[in-house]
Amino acid sequence: MTLGTIAAHFILYGTWIILGSFAFYKERNEAKHAYMQGEPKETNSVQTLLRKIQISAGFEINTIKWRRGILAAVPAVLLVFLIVLLRFPTPREFILSFLIIFSLFYILLKLHQRINVESSFNNIKKGLMLVREKIENPIKLSDLKI
Repeated sequence: MTLGTIAAHFILYGTWIILGSFAFYKERNEAKHAYMQGEPKETNSVQTLLRKIQISAGFEINTIKWRRGILAAVPAVLLVFLIVLLRFPTPREFILSFLIIFSLFYILLKLHQRINVESSFNNIKKGLMLVREKIENPIKLSDLKI
């Protein structure tokens, strides 16, 4: 290996380590903040509890998919090369493999959100809205027709 190749590997892997660390740090901190913000307490009012339920239910929709794609793609690329090919990828192989695997993960995460998570979240929002309306406008016994 020439000095130029070693420098290219060092720069490439150093960049991905920094980028991966940043993505991991942001995911961890934002998740922690979201969970704390949605945590119910006995002292909360009904309106506050309903808001916290909505915050917790919307957590998955609000996640940053590209960061999760990076967190999944970098180890996947390295595992494929180290386990299947028994070597580290060259910078070109790493970048091309990363772009392909990252794109697949990103598309799958967005597709999962679109098909599964959004419809569930919309149902939760609608249910919370109906509960709020029923709390604000309770049914009176005199309104019932028997």
